[in-house]
Amino acid sequence: MAVNGEAIYGTRPWKVYGEGAQGPKVGNFNEDKLQYTAEDIRFTVKGTSLFVFALAWPSSGSLLVRSLASTSIQSAHLLNGGEALQWKRQADGLAIALPRQPRGDHAFVLRVQLGA
Repeated sequence: MAVNGEAIYGTRPWKVYGEGAQGPKVGNFNEDKLQYTAEDIRFTVKGTSLFVFALAWPSSGSLLVRSLASTSIQSAHLLNGGEALQWKRQADGLAIALPRQPRGDHAFVLRVQLGA
């Protein structure tokens, strides 16, 4: 929570719930039965900061966020480490280059600064 708290506390849902095959499930306490991939992404927002929760680290080294294909972006940062990340708009989404090694054992969060 110390690393990703900024993306949780005081945020609101974004206009899109998330991406990926592992959407909301019926039932309780089923998290250990779900196999998340790098395509499973969730969102929160606070002001002009969009928080992108990736539920698995992509083996390709690049996270593709389809919901940001046409959204104006100023910057992207990894919350765990804080470094600025390189990104490129593609026809199918926003591709964000990640560090070589995963940051943490669970979900990791990017802060994407939205443009005007």
